[in-house]
Amino acid sequence: MRKILILLVLLSLSCSRYYQKREISIIDIKKEILSENLCFNEELEDEDIEFKIEEDEIKTNFPEEEDGLCSLNIEEVEKKKEKVKYDVPIILNEKVKFFINYFLSSSKRKIRRWFERFTKFEKMMREIFKRYNLPQDLVYLSLIESGCNPKARSRAGAVGIWQFIRSTARKYGLKINYWYDERRDPEKSTIAAAKYLKDLYKIFNSWELAIAAYNVGEKRILRAIRKQKTKDFWKLKLPRETRNYLPAFMAIVVISKKKDEYGLFYKTLDPYEYEKVKISKSISLTVLAKCCGVSTLKLLELNPELKRRRTPPWKYWLKIPKGRKRIFLANLRKFYKRAKKTRRGKFKKIIYLVRRGDTLWDIALRYNVPIWKIRRWNNIRGNLIHPGKKIKIYLRRK
Repeated sequence: MRKILILLVLLSLSCSRYYQKREISIIDIKKEILSENLCFNEELEDEDIEFKIEEDEIKTNFPEEEDGLCSLNIEEVEKKKEKVKYDVPIILNEKVKFFINYFLSSSKRKIRRWFERFTKFEKMMREIFKRYNLPQDLVYLSLIESGCNPKARSRAGAVGIWQFIRSTARKYGLKINYWYDERRDPEKSTIAAAKYLKDLYKIFNSWELAIAAYNVGEKRILRAIRKQKTKDFWKLKLPRETRNYLPAFMAIVVISKKKDEYGLFYKTLDPYEYEKVKISKSISLTVLAKCCGVSTLKLLELNPELKRRRTPPWKYWLKIPKGRKRIFLANLRKFYKRAKKTRRGKFKKIIYLVRRGDTLWDIALRYNVPIWKIRRWNNIRGNLIHPGKKIKIYLRRK
């Protein structure tokens, strides 16, 4: 009897240790897969007041077993209808299935929000990718990169829908300065992304490696291929974020093709359409929105690249809602006339001739006006001024 009791105690101890180890291993796998943010991206700058993202969208929590992971029968959904054609390689392995389940369970609300934003830019993105002869399914990379948010900013300093860092952005023709950041421009950044993806495919001749390189950089992938002597993405030892990046992208593509079957429903937003008007002066977006007859928020949504809530003090093509151009130009002319009369009555104009050794700081101190106003009045981009240059200064009448 005593021996039987001892055996039962030992058996119970071994069982508890086994389940404890199994639980730890499951949590470790989940942490390995999800410890990097899938949206790598959703921190915002202080100035972006109108484009705040809800807290639950920024955080990526580890899924627990009771969240319903692995409850979806993916094979059944895939067999329900005729096979969907993909124009990028899709492998429905265990890691991809994990992300499908994760997106459709604990992150379903977040994914719904991503797809809602995507409907706004989808038409524009597809047209650009078609122009550059790229697979249409690549547009879904924008969801993994930023959740399709033009104001997204990563910890590494990557910005916009396509998450460009400064060096890559400038390489592909995106301008970044005090007044605007074209990485936030949905159309220009999509053109840059199309060019970059095309170049990556030329290097690797594989969409799997090109997509991975978009995340971690082509040099890192080339170095891994050279060291490990394999071009198979699934065999390469890469950073954790990159190992998760391609399966997460494949999962999003699979979900996008069979949204109804997977029970993913969301609103369709109005497409990103606009007209362009030339603005030659620095004007507040609040004033321009009144001229246009829309809210300032609407104008910011069409021009997310503007950082200072006003146009730069040189020629700039402002995007306004379609069908508003005539009204906008008429109201803008009235605004210019009113501003000119107000300036004549309240301000006196001084022309200052720049001498040798003068700086903008000296001139600002002499006339007690901010430097940014002198720059705006005279369309000066930097701090450099040359002797003989005439500078306009407006002083308030006493």
